[in-house]
Amino acid sequence: MSSTVQARLFYGSRLTRQPDLASFQQSPAQVALEVHKLVMVGEGGVGKMALMTQFTYGRFAREVERSIDDSFLRRLVVDDVPVIVQIHKTDVNEGGLLQDREARLGEGFLLVYSITQRSTLNRIHTHHEHILRIKGPGGAGIIIVGNKCDLEAEREVSLKEGRDLAKELGCAFMETSARDRISVGEAFVDVVRQIRRLKNEVPSDRDEHQHLKDSVDRIYGVIRNPALFSFRSI
Repeated sequence: MSSTVQARLFYGSRLTRQPDLASFQQSPAQVALEVHKLVMVGEGGVGKMALMTQFTYGRFAREVERSIDDSFLRRLVVDDVPVIVQIHKTDVNEGGLLQDREARLGEGFLLVYSITQRSTLNRIHTHHEHILRIKGPGGAGIIIVGNKCDLEAEREVSLKEGRDLAKELGCAFMETSARDRISVGEAFVDVVRQIRRLKNEVPSDRDEHQHLKDSVDRIYGVIRNPALFSFRSI
């Protein structure tokens, strides 16, 4: 992969509580790095923790303890710019939705399903809608990830179905294998790039139109309510 994850920098760090980012941010040049918060979203068993472990440590963990508060840190270089990614894994709540707290926390989201379980794909649309409700359109980087692509014999969801859903929702898409380390780093890096683009974007025509409309509404409101004017004798 070109531009991508340069693992030569630092090993990841597994955490079960909020990290001390100040200590982790210290680069050899003592320059504070940007921190991007990513959230893994998906049903239980789709391989969220396995993807996180593979990305952070470069190894496949078959069995890990399940904790909604598990977090990982990794320092990497994306497009020649060093960055820290703080990755949170969350399972859906009893109502089948991502926790609002996690949705507000994240700058980028990896919506993960298993290609061996169609039911996990069917939930992606719901998770996406929930994130948009909390973050707003264009409020976060999002990629749909079809994990376990190494289990081709057990496939229930075709590559085309995953791509079509991503196109419908306007998201990036990749199939991955945490076990064989297929496109794992690329998926995380794609979200980091999306976050950067969103932060650097100039206001869109739609944003400018909304700003103009809000200004007109405020002026119209003042005209309808003369008491809002303040006059001074000259």
